[in-house]
Amino acid sequence: MYTPYKQKGQIYYGAKCEQNCDNTFRSFNKPYIEYMIGEKMAKMHFTEHEIEQIKNAEHDYSALKLQFEREAESLERQKTKVRDDLTYLRDNKLTLLKSGAYSPEDYQKEELDLVKKLNFLNEVPKPVNLKEVLETTLHFSELSKNVHFTYLLGKTPQREVITSLMFSELTLSDNDLSYKGRNGFRIFESPFMSLGAPKEWFSELVRNHHLIQTSIAELEELVKNHSP
Repeated sequence: MYTPYKQKGQIYYGAKCEQNCDNTFRSFNKPYIEYMIGEKMAKMHFTEHEIEQIKNAEHDYSALKLQFEREAESLERQKTKVRDDLTYLRDNKLTLLKSGAYSPEDYQKEELDLVKKLNFLNEVPKPVNLKEVLETTLHFSELSKNVHFTYLLGKTPQREVITSLMFSELTLSDNDLSYKGRNGFRIFESPFMSLGAPKEWFSELVRNHHLIQTSIAELEELVKNHSP
């Protein structure tokens, strides 16, 4: 964990590590970390080759589309069953308690478990339109590319805002910066595109679609607030 401190009017970050710590990079100044973050941002968008793959993806994933439709149907069946079980339980509460089928404590637990399960199923993101996923992904990549230039031209306060939108965690060790993307930016960590596994990669885009939309909204708000 690096802690900021001032020295001769400049902001530095330092870490007090144990003697057996593998990280030998103990101190750096603010311009250095801003430079390293900018280098990571420069790669957080799709290449022309990847964009071409995305544009062609809609024609190649009819089987995947069918899979999503089946998953949606399965989700609805699960919801219907839980709702039916909950309705039966509540409509027959008195009978179930009088017959001894449930003790008051067991009945309360069963009802609570069903409510929790239904709430969980309702929170599962619904399958989205594949064309919408592709268009959203391309738009997000372009926004991410543009915000990198905004970062390079901005001052430290604006750079800090952009950094907080794009990263949930930064780790600097031995002069190497690694990161965890925040919301939609986690897709740029995915190994599936570089490994040539388009089906897995596309499935990941679908799963993270709502997070990508969140990041798009944040970036557009950022651009609006910092436009001349």
